[in-house]
Amino acid sequence: MAASRAPGRTLANVAVASLPRIKLNNIADVPGAKKKPIRIGRGPGSGRGKTAGRGHKGQGQRATMPRIGFEGGQTPFYLRVPKHGFRNKLSQTNFLTASGIDKNPDFDATTNRSIYPNSNRGSIRVDSIPTRGP
Repeated sequence: MAASRAPGRTLANVAVASLPRIKLNNIADVPGAKKKPIRIGRGPGSGRGKTAGRGHKGQGQRATMPRIGFEGGQTPFYLRVPKHGFRNKLSQTNFLTASGIDKNPDFDATTNRSIYPNSNRGSIRVDSIPTRGP
């Protein structure tokens, strides 16, 4: 059965009216919403004393860390790679067309290579079917 209410008042209005009023003096966080911060380096009784969770000696225990990209004295990767103009020969792609295969009988389509070892036939770059090349 529906709750009795005055005409013109919706069920939502009745539900809101039954809730306690919110005032500045009765606003509070839900219990457990605020967690106390862990106090690091405050003696052996705290569980995080002495080394403060950083371990003994070594780079991680020191106050400062090296810059991003530092590789411990080895030449960093960003200095080993050229600034521009680098092309990886393994990832280059050769393109060929089906019409190009038909016109060139010396080209083996299954291996993407010419049947003549020193020939450049079939390696024309045309936008069509991509095949992975050497």
